[in-house]
Amino acid sequence: MDWGERLVPDGPRGSRALRVGRRSVVGRAYFVTKRGAEGVRLTSPGGIAECVVEALVRAHREGGVRVEAFVVMPDHYHVVLRLEQGELGSRLAVIGRWASWAARMQGLGTGLWQDGYWDRRLRDGREYERAVGYVHENPVTAGFVAVAGQWPWSTANAAVRARLAEARP
Repeated sequence: MDWGERLVPDGPRGSRALRVGRRSVVGRAYFVTKRGAEGVRLTSPGGIAECVVEALVRAHREGGVRVEAFVVMPDHYHVVLRLEQGELGSRLAVIGRWASWAARMQGLGTGLWQDGYWDRRLRDGREYERAVGYVHENPVTAGFVAVAGQWPWSTANAAVRARLAEARP
């Protein structure tokens, strides 16, 4: 056996290996990033970003997670959510399926997502506030808008924030 073989244990590979040994904690807040598949532009004209927004609003309305902030960018989305029940991975899989289903129903294609996701459990109020600020300022930092509230696929936008509030006050 050479060194390379010893460094790669048997078991899940790739993005699934990132979750090995990790557990979801109900009641805690998470900052999550999910990337679109290679070549998929989520914010292209035609509505994929709107499908993602609707999936996040639906997840908030139906429970399991409390969506607290999000932004859909051209090739990924960020969400700050609080896990209310179940496992984080299964909740994110449902959101991805809802967005993919909505896109398919509108004739916008399939295969929207790369495998896996990146997550960070937020440890305190300071980390939470920093994550929400990052989410809202992401389109400004990327140069897409001058003010965060102008981005149409973010909870920094008053209309999107109102949809989330109406879904589950």
